[in-house]
Amino acid sequence: MASWVSRAKRAAKATPEDRDALIARLTAENAAAVAGVISDNRTEHNIPHTVSCRAQGVSESWFYK
Repeated sequence: MASWVSRAKRAAKATPEDRDALIARLTAENAAAVAGVISDNRTEHNIPHTVSCRAQGVSESWFYK
């Protein structure tokens, strides 16, 4: 738990470029999970894919690939 807290504190101090790099790395590592969240948002909450993709930091073309 302590490592998660320390990572969260570092992320809060990160620059926008650092955050973008982190989002890109997590998306690449967990592509299926990100796509699942986007799909589930549409199914369970009627949130359009466009909105979910923007919130997750991916393009619609990435989602539909």
